[in-house]
Amino acid sequence: MLEIEKVEYQIQGIELVESSFKFSEKRGTNDVFRFNINLEHLFSGEKDIMIVKTEINILDESLAEVVGNIKTHVAFNIVDLRKYFKDNKPSLPEVFISTLNSISISTTRGMMFSAFRGTFLHNAILPLIDPSFKKQEKD
Repeated sequence: MLEIEKVEYQIQGIELVESSFKFSEKRGTNDVFRFNINLEHLFSGEKDIMIVKTEINILDESLAEVVGNIKTHVAFNIVDLRKYFKDNKPSLPEVFISTLNSISISTTRGMMFSAFRGTFLHNAILPLIDPSFKKQEKD
């Protein structure tokens, strides 16, 4: 039987970094949106902090262009984060990373709903998604 290591953590803070929308006269009445989601993880082993930076671009399918954007940071305090580093790189369990991704995406979904209330993006509700993204290293 596979045993999953328990990682102790709590939410340290939540920040709305940016939200914006762009109304276009060319918009139709069809509210079909697509979402591009980008997650980035930042670590401070000395402070036991991990920040999940979430950016969501909202695209109007009829225009094929970005009509909205939101960026958030969700900070987590992870007990003894340093012990999860190997060769100066974080090595947290994948299940745990998926959990933090899920919390961050769900938090951002709620912030989207609040930020875009009363605008044409009111119905641009981020669907439920699998939070276990593949790693893409930056060049």
